[in-house]
Amino acid sequence: MAKSFKSGSRVDAVIAGMGLSGLVAGAILARGGKKVIILPEEVPSSVDSDLPFFPQKIGFGLERDGAADRILNELGISISLLKRTQEVFRKKPSFLQVIFPFYRFTLYHDRNETFDDLKAGFGERVHAIQTLLQKSDELDPLIYPFLYDPSLRLDKKGEAMGQLIRWVAYRGKTFKLRNQKGSEFCKGFGLEEEPLDFFNALSIFYFQQALTQISALQFLQMLLHYKREPLCLAGGVSGLKEMLLKVIKDNKGEVWPASPDALSFERSHLRGMEVKGKESVGCDVLIMNPEQDSLFEAEGRRVVNYYYLVPEEVIPSMMGDFIILKRDPGLPYDETNFLLVSLAVKENKESKEEKREGVKRGVMVQSILSGGESHSSGERLRKEIEAGLIGFMPFAEERMEFCKTLSNEPKTEPESYLPKEIVRKARKIEDSPFPVFLLGKSVYYLPSDPANFFVSPFLLKRGYELSSMIKNRR
Repeated sequence: MAKSFKSGSRVDAVIAGMGLSGLVAGAILARGGKKVIILPEEVPSSVDSDLPFFPQKIGFGLERDGAADRILNELGISISLLKRTQEVFRKKPSFLQVIFPFYRFTLYHDRNETFDDLKAGFGERVHAIQTLLQKSDELDPLIYPFLYDPSLRLDKKGEAMGQLIRWVAYRGKTFKLRNQKGSEFCKGFGLEEEPLDFFNALSIFYFQQALTQISALQFLQMLLHYKREPLCLAGGVSGLKEMLLKVIKDNKGEVWPASPDALSFERSHLRGMEVKGKESVGCDVLIMNPEQDSLFEAEGRRVVNYYYLVPEEVIPSMMGDFIILKRDPGLPYDETNFLLVSLAVKENKESKEEKREGVKRGVMVQSILSGGESHSSGERLRKEIEAGLIGFMPFAEERMEFCKTLSNEPKTEPESYLPKEIVRKARKIEDSPFPVFLLGKSVYYLPSDPANFFVSPFLLKRGYELSSMIKNRR
């Protein structure tokens, strides 16, 4: 932008997007006396937000006195208290089941319980699974190095170079894992047939892709999530965001209702943002903190969601919050031969309206359409889905209430107020384990894209790292 830029006021940091990483960084900066402005995320206008209900998410994988605990405690948010009150987090005995024709496998919060369950189904072959889990524990510091690094150790002059050196070292250490298929990695531990199919189902739950489509590094990331203590977000991820936004507002941070007209740059130096009808605002630091997919190209897959309401009493008591079924029981799990069934939390508006007649639960069934399938010819898939639901909820027959079908359309990116060159550079470092990119006085921060059903503790750690870097600037 070549035109002159004059700002009427200045702030320390502008955060573009309302993801968890940026909100953590914004909350810490605001509590530290910095002036912060939060901007809404840009989303395509075609996004359909008229959903019957929102299925819950799995929350943080917490370790005692771990990174997430310490960061939120610093912000005055007690996870221990939230767990006791079940206001935001609630712990359940299990959260996922995988249905085979011969057995129902349950994923528990306690790894030993999960192992006992697998042993009952797989017998002696379970020792290969145990070895695999032990290997994932050994590689934990390598896969998530920033989780164990207490400081950035970057000086003012060496910030960019130090960041580059760490990124290159990480890529070198994980080169083999990045280029090895998850299925090949599993077979190396002696996993075949049903045990391999079980991990196929888990990878579909996490990545919406089977082991043959993901790398060994991605597969290990998935296992390490299960190693920690996943908690259900009772109010959805929005409940956690509201708490972080409250910290920001209580410390005189601002949350703008609309995006700016443009960001103004001079070479690599951010000067500020321009807004129609308002005086321009100068700032020293920009934090790019998009929600899922807002800055990323679509992968070309067509995902279809079917929404149903079912009476509470027909849901099996042993069911977790998610179940994976096969569309065709005779074939192995793969990218299209699965149905992911997730329950919505009770506290959705539909269930409140229905309490006079009895509680109903929202059920969302998700699958990926194969190349020859289309959303318009999805009646066959709907019949398969309903047959699968009745298979594990037999008393739901003739008691399911179909609500809606939604499928993702080819994504068109919104017109961005961010310069294209800045977006291009940010995308280029998207898969870095240390995704803090410095350019002049500006910081471009891109958290890795989390799985649909998980909120990662590493996003909090990245936000914390970023706030530390900004606070230590001179």
